[in-house]
Amino acid sequence: MGCLLLAAKEGVLASSAHHSYLTIHGGSRHGVVVHIRKITTTVGRHHDSDVVIDDPSISRRHAEITYSGEGYFVSDIGSKNGTFVNQDNIGKSQRRLENGDEITFGPGEIALIFQNSNLADVVRQDAKVTEALRWSRLVVFRQAD
Repeated sequence: MGCLLLAAKEGVLASSAHHSYLTIHGGSRHGVVVHIRKITTTVGRHHDSDVVIDDPSISRRHAEITYSGEGYFVSDIGSKNGTFVNQDNIGKSQRRLENGDEITFGPGEIALIFQNSNLADVVRQDAKVTEALRWSRLVVFRQAD
């Protein structure tokens, strides 16, 4: 339980236990959620990137987020302005990503927030929200009488 397996298609993650994604903060795509479905997810300005960020401070091919058996890692792939995790420049090394880490690129104002949730936690969270909504509807219904 809790491990990701390679799917039949090379380079694609098959996941029944994890739900990993990036949320874009800032720019014209603010709030967009990008699900991580590949072993290597590319980030950059180029239209062939998996996560396209249209910002002049971001290189065409800026960074990669890679999954290994030890977790998710981000690495700068030769950008001009650098890649930062929680405001620390990662330089030429890889940085392991933790839940809630903020990835930024050079002086730009766009950030990616990394989330790696166990699917069971997501389902429990959804159930709590659904239950809360059900109770709020009952309260509103009773107030209307």
